[in-house]
Amino acid sequence: MRAKGAKIASLAARQFVEKPFHCTPLGLRDSIGNARHLFLQPSSAYSTGKNSGGDKDAHHGSLVHRLTFFIQSLAAAYLFREHVCELTVCVGPSMMPTFNPKGDVAFVEHISVARQTIEVGDVVIAKSVQNPRQVVCKRVLGLPGDRICSSSNRYDVTENRGRVNGGQSWVYGEDDDCVVIPPGHVWLQGDNTMNSTDSRHYGPVPYATLKGRVVCRFKSASSCCSHPSSLPLGWMNHVIPRRRLVSSKGHAHPPTYETLTALERNKIDGYLDLLLDWNTRMNLTGITDRGEAIERHINDSLSLLPSLDECMQNTDTQDPRVLDVGSGAGLPGLVIATVRPEWKVTLLDSLNKRCTFNTAAADAMGLDNVDIVWSRAEDAGRDPQHREAYSIVTARAVAELRVLGELCLPFVRVGGYWIAPKGASPDKEIQDALAAIETLGGCVESLDVQRVESSVTITPGDSSQTKRTVVIVKKTEKTIDKYPRKPGVPKKKPL
Repeated sequence: MRAKGAKIASLAARQFVEKPFHCTPLGLRDSIGNARHLFLQPSSAYSTGKNSGGDKDAHHGSLVHRLTFFIQSLAAAYLFREHVCELTVCVGPSMMPTFNPKGDVAFVEHISVARQTIEVGDVVIAKSVQNPRQVVCKRVLGLPGDRICSSSNRYDVTENRGRVNGGQSWVYGEDDDCVVIPPGHVWLQGDNTMNSTDSRHYGPVPYATLKGRVVCRFKSASSCCSHPSSLPLGWMNHVIPRRRLVSSKGHAHPPTYETLTALERNKIDGYLDLLLDWNTRMNLTGITDRGEAIERHINDSLSLLPSLDECMQNTDTQDPRVLDVGSGAGLPGLVIATVRPEWKVTLLDSLNKRCTFNTAAADAMGLDNVDIVWSRAEDAGRDPQHREAYSIVTARAVAELRVLGELCLPFVRVGGYWIAPKGASPDKEIQDALAAIETLGGCVESLDVQRVESSVTITPGDSSQTKRTVVIVKKTEKTIDKYPRKPGVPKKKPL
C-alpha cells in the first residue's frame, strides 16, 4: 500500500529560524481583502499621483513584510508536517481490510517514531526499501530481538529482545521458516497477507525508514462501511488499533476424513457409495477412485470449516442457515451438513438430475437439516423465500468472483458472509470484482483472504496451484432490486 503525502517546499526554513514572527488573527473577509490588495492591485497604483519617495518605501516595506510572513508560514507548516503530524492517503490492497484499497485518508503522527516508542501492532508509514521514492503503509509485526516463525499465512512472534548479537544480520532458523530481527530493524507486513510485498520478501527494514504512526483514518460517506451514512468526508470514524499476531499454534486446523467421528464417517461412506454408484449412470464427477474422492471432495470441503465457523460466530444469529450455490453433487453442502448438524443447509442447483441425487444422498445419510432447491441462482435470488435469507453463502463453482458475486450476494442477509473458495493467487480476480462487490452490498473493507489447508490441485499438473484460499466478503447493505439480472446475463456481461 502506498502513502502519498503533499510535498511543501522547505526553502524558507532559514527565515523561520532567524526571525520569529508574530501574527494577529484576521477574519476571512479581511484576509481575502489583504491578499487582493497585496497580489492583485496593479503596480500603477504605487506610481500614479504625486507620491513621495517615502510613500514608495513604505509600500515596498509592507510588501516585503507580507512576503516574509508568507514564507515563514510555509516554513512553519513544513516543519509541523515533518516532525509533528500530517494527513496522507493510503492506496492499494495490501492493507485490506484495515484500509479501503481505493484510498483512505490517514492521520499520521511522527512523535512516536522520533521517541522510538513504536510497538508491535502499530500501522506505520515508511520509505520503501525497494524504491526509496515510494512511501508504503504497513503494520509492525516485530521489533529488534523478536523471532518470527511463519506457518501458512500466519506468523508466531516470540519476544526475545536483547539477546541478539550486535551487528548480526537477520538469520533463519534450521527450517528456514524463522527469522530473528537484528538491532535497529523492524518487521513490516501488510494486513492482506495474500497481496502484500513486505518483510517476507525483503527481510527486516531499518528503523530509520519509518516516518510516522497511523493514529486514525478518515473515510468518505460513500464508503461501504461508513456509519452513519450522513457523515461528511473527513469525519474521523475509525481508530487504527494496535493488533497482536495470533500464534499459529492457536489456529484451528480443519478436520479430515480420518479425524471425523465414527458416525460422521459412516454418513460420508454412505455418500461416497451412492456417488460412485450413480456416477456410472450419470455424469456427477470425473473422479472414479474412492481414495481420490475422499481427498479431492471430502477433505477439500472440510477445509472450509474454520472459515465457516469463524463467520458464523461473527453473524451472531440464532438461525444459522447456509446456502450452497451450484451444489452439483452436493459438495460442499452435504459434507457441511454432516459435521454441523445444528446448521440448516440448503443445496441449490439448476439441473434436476443433480437435485434428485442430492435428495437421495441426504436421505441415505440420514440428514434432516438439508433442503434441496431446483432453480437457477438468478431466479432463486429474486424469490422472497431465499433472497437475503442466509447467514453464509458459499459456491465451489469455477467462475469469476464478479460473476459469483452477483449470483451469491443477493442471498446473503445483511451482516452475513459470502465465502468463495479460490486458487492460490486470487489477486487479479479480487481487483476486478471490487466494484461489483460494492454494487451488490458487500463491504470491500471487510474483504479477507484466508489460506485453507487443502491438497487439491486447481489446475492439474500445475504445482503452483496446489494451495487453496477462500475469499470472504461481509454484506453490509441490502442488494438493490435490479440484481441478480436475468439468467445468463451475469456470465455474459459481468459487472
